Amino acid sequence: MTFISSITFLFGLIFSWAIIFFISAAASTPTSE
Repeated sequence: MTFISSITFLFGLIFSWAIIFFISAAASTPTSE
């Protein structure tokens, strides 16, 4: 179960980090394209 827990934790961490990065990139993108 430790392996499953580690995978789940890692997946959740990477997923949340990806969302934060995506929002940050979208927010820093100039809208005057």
